[in-house]
Amino acid sequence: MNKKAISPLIATVLLISFVIAVYSIISSWGTGFVNTIFNPISDRGPKQVQCTFANINVKKADVAYNFSGVSSSVNVTAYNSGSENLYNFSFIIITNSGVYTFNPTNQYNETSPMAKGAAALFMTVNSSSGAPSGGEAFKTLKVTALCRRDYRITTEVDMS
Repeated sequence: MNKKAISPLIATVLLISFVIAVYSIISSWGTGFVNTIFNPISDRGPKQVQCTFANINVKKADVAYNFSGVSSSVNVTAYNSGSENLYNFSFIIITNSGVYTFNPTNQYNETSPMAKGAAALFMTVNSSSGAPSGGEAFKTLKVTALCRRDYRITTEVDMS
């Protein structure tokens, strides 16, 4: 029997080459996988951290409303008591029978935001989601605004 096998040196070189090839394939796949998971988080992180100190302050006494059904209105004085400029305000009114969204007629935008430390009277007429009728109980007011383009902050006022 004259069978010949590969030498141990060649077998070792082939085995090491195979391990390196498999490692490089798994490594490149793993790097791409980790980047797709963590890049959206890291892009959102700085804005979220900066907007942590954004704050809207609204007192119950600073809210005036008239629910007459057809032409309901809400006037809210809001204070930017945080450390970031705010814009794109909206008001969500929760009553016993529904949820209504009001957008102010005088609005701040990204190029002209409500400055930190400022106060403003927001006036609204009617609602984009219908209007409360005259006898509804006003339970909760939610005031929302944008901070740094993507991050929405909210404050709630108990109106009961």
